[in-house]
Amino acid sequence: RLEADRFFTSDFNEKIYTKRGLDWVNNTETLRDVIQRHFPDVAEKWLNPATSAFSVWEPSSK
Repeated sequence: RLEADRFFTSDFNEKIYTKRGLDWVNNTETLRDVIQRHFPDVAEKWLNPATSAFSVWEPSSK
């Protein structure tokens, strides 16, 4: 479906998106990247760099 979406194909360019927006899309790989960008305090408090951003919701292994 992404291949049929013009915003990911023919219109994925600086004419449609800002340079900053393209950089964000091209340099964002994980949910951790998104959280760190928008909520740095949350990322610092809750996200261990060595684990998944989803690990805070995983049950503890007690």
